[in-house]
Amino acid sequence: MLGYFDILNKINIKLRFFENSGAIQSNDQFLSWFTATLLLYKDKPTKCFTHHPILSLQTLETETMSLKGNLETVMELKSSPEKFFTVWKTQARQIPNHTPDNIHAVDVHEGDWETEGSIKIWRYSVDGKQEVFKEKVVVDEEKNTVGLIGLEGDVMTKYKLFNPTYHLTPKGDGSLARLIIEYEKLDDNIPVPDKYMDFMISITRDIDESLAKA
Repeated sequence: MLGYFDILNKINIKLRFFENSGAIQSNDQFLSWFTATLLLYKDKPTKCFTHHPILSLQTLETETMSLKGNLETVMELKSSPEKFFTVWKTQARQIPNHTPDNIHAVDVHEGDWETEGSIKIWRYSVDGKQEVFKEKVVVDEEKNTVGLIGLEGDVMTKYKLFNPTYHLTPKGDGSLARLIIEYEKLDDNIPVPDKYMDFMISITRDIDESLAKA
């Protein structure tokens, strides 16, 4: 079995620690998250990014800086995969109630609230700026994934491709959530969408906390 540093060398990543008081409350919690992350990525190609409020694992940047990439993080949730997925699959209209500081409204543009492939328009704020995002939901029940395929909106003025995805696996009474943003920048001057990963982390935490109180 590979040791931690063997795995790190294998997937060509570097560690960056920085402070965020209160996010990790014990060494055991940190070790649990760190071990789960390493196991998730030990067989992945080197061209991926992992973003986290406490620990960021990311590939060493190549000289050519590709326009395409992934941002990824792992979060431990109190909600089961089924409970969390239900919100996105059939109860999306309730999401602004779960995270009102981030998401202000959502409307069906085409289809309905429950049919896969229906198109919705989200109104939200990121970094204090109001934006709009039109997307189509894609669900894979067997793989426990739900993805939003970006179609139009503010984010699509910078990225040719922008697809946020959740992949959840059971862990005790809750779940381990892998958050992924697949993107393709329109040009080299466009930044990696770190702020949208921060936004995704924030709404995920809010939804999870709200479901736990229900």
